[in-house]
Amino acid sequence: MLPLDQPPPIVCSIIQQHVDHRVQVRGRVVGRQEAQGIFSLQVIKSGPSGSSTISQSGTFSIDAGREKLLGHAVFNREPGVHFTAELNLRVDKQTYTCRSSDEGSQ
Repeated sequence: MLPLDQPPPIVCSIIQQHVDHRVQVRGRVVGRQEAQGIFSLQVIKSGPSGSSTISQSGTFSIDAGREKLLGHAVFNREPGVHFTAELNLRVDKQTYTCRSSDEGSQ
């Protein structure tokens, strides 16, 4: 167990970028120390025109103090669209999970 004043060795997040009428979603990992592992990124989009699921996975390595972007999903924005994204990382028998959602993109 890590002391309370220590940041975790791995931090993940979901990055959303709105460009024109599209949304780009990527996973982001930052390592306090060098690490290798596996990742899975799943993005579920639903809206008036239906739903879709994008799943990506693979291996990654990261240097200490650096960040790396993992996976890449792009879809059209339209009124009433909702998406959820989940990034799972597995590093040295430890699992890290981060989630994000976006309600009602325009």
